[in-house]
Amino acid sequence: MIPLLVTDPWESLASALRRLPDLAEAARTLPAWAAVGLLLAGAAALAVGSAARRPLGAAGGALAGAAAGAAAAGWVAAKASVPPLASTMLCAGAVAILAGIFPPVFIFAAGALPGALVGWAFPLQGEPALGLAAGAVLGGAVALLAARWVAALTAAGLGAALVAAGLFGLAGGSPVLQALEAHPVALLAVLAVLTVAGAAFQHPRAWRGEAGKGKISRPASATPASEG
Repeated sequence: MIPLLVTDPWESLASALRRLPDLAEAARTLPAWAAVGLLLAGAAALAVGSAARRPLGAAGGALAGAAAGAAAAGWVAAKASVPPLASTMLCAGAVAILAGIFPPVFIFAAGALPGALVGWAFPLQGEPALGLAAGAVLGGAVALLAARWVAALTAAGLGAALVAAGLFGLAGGSPVLQALEAHPVALLAVLAVLTVAGAAFQHPRAWRGEAGKGKISRPASATPASEG
């Protein structure tokens, strides 16, 4: 059996949740122009971000690659003596470049990562590596089938995070934002609501292929009239 590739994913999620107040505090130190820029970029991502395939592919690929690199950082460090931060950044950069060139790579990676974690927890024939590989392939395939939802949720999630950062930068001292900062679960719930709402709004126009952009339906008047 190969060494465990990942740490407990639930502990990683709990750690990320505990860091939300620190991120909010860091956003308060942003200059006004940067906060406004984040707010505008977040609003655009919430509204139409999933229609930009290559930018979203690069950004989403970087996130998926960073998550995969962080999950496997311990194993990589043991095998190749590569520092965890370096392996995370290398994986993020590699997937971002590939997904920027060929955007479906991001969709597949977004589904393969959780699929691999589930597969690792349920080994095939007693081999976690087989479960990991099968889970990654199955998760990636399911994500490709639901590509529009994956793209819409990712774009909306990025937009919600950017909007939150911009708001904390502009009005971090307001009582509402201070209350959210003090209660990370409530802040996460607000981000989740924004993400779902943005994804639902974007879904009809999300992840359209290049072939579908130039299609124009033929007007009814273009049909030849029958001659009497």
